[in-house]
Amino acid sequence: MKILKILFYTAAAWYVLFGVILMLFEQQMVYFPNGQDFFQCKGFANAETIEYEGVRFYYKHVSTDKVVVFYHGNAGSACGRSALGNTFEQAGYSYLFAEYPGFSGDQHPPSKRSILEDVLHVRAFLAERGYTQIIPMGESLGSGVAAYHASLGGVKNVVLLTPYYELADMTGVLGKAYPIRYMMRENYTAGEWLKNVMEPVTVIYAERDEVIPYVSTKKLFAVLRSPAKKLIGVSGGTHNTMYEHESTFESIRSALRD
Repeated sequence: MKILKILFYTAAAWYVLFGVILMLFEQQMVYFPNGQDFFQCKGFANAETIEYEGVRFYYKHVSTDKVVVFYHGNAGSACGRSALGNTFEQAGYSYLFAEYPGFSGDQHPPSKRSILEDVLHVRAFLAERGYTQIIPMGESLGSGVAAYHASLGGVKNVVLLTPYYELADMTGVLGKAYPIRYMMRENYTAGEWLKNVMEPVTVIYAERDEVIPYVSTKKLFAVLRSPAKKLIGVSGGTHNTMYEHESTFESIRSALRD
C-alpha cells in the first residue's frame, strides 16, 4: 500500500510539473517566426512598408473604399503570403498584410495580447484612410485574429482559411490529459468572437487538413449566426498546400465579389 501511495504521489508530481512546463513554454509552442527581414520582402516590392503606432504592415492603395486585411498563420511571415496581394488587387481591393510582434526581425515576443492590440491600430489606420468596405481575412492562427477584428464591427464580410473554433482544439492528446483551454493564455477563441457577427462569413477549409481537426472547423461554422455563411472544402488540400489549389483562389475571389 505504501508503494502504491509513493507511485501515486510521484505520478501526480510529474503531472503537475509537466503542466507547469507547458504553461511556461506556451508561446514557444504556438509561434514559429522565421528570419525574414520585414523591410526586404521582394513579394511586396510594389507595396508600401509601413510602421504605424508600433504595427508593421505591407499596404497597397488600390481602392478608396474597399480593402482586405490579411492575418497570416503562426509560422513564417506576412511576406510569405505576398502572392495573395495580386488576387486582392485584381478584385479591385486595396490590401494590408499585418505582421505580428516577434516576427520578421521584431525583438518583442509574440503574444495574443500584443497581436490583438495591433488589430486596434490597424483599424485606426483604416479609419484614417476612410475605408468603408473592410474584409478581415485570416489563415490558420490568423483566422482567430481576423475573427477578433470582425467582432469589433465595421466590416463588410469575413473570409477564414483553415480556421478553428478555438486554438485549444489543436492540442490533441494533451487536451485530453489537461484542461488546456483553461490553462492557455494564447487561446484564440474564433467561435466566441464570431458568433454575433451578422455579416457574411466564408469558411474555406482543407479536406485533408492534418493540423486543424475538421470537427473544430465544423463547430466554428455551426455557431455562426450570419444568414450568409458559407462552408467550402478544398478537395485534396492539406493545411500547408491550400495555395497549390486553384479552387482556394476561386473561393477567395467569390467571397470578394459577394
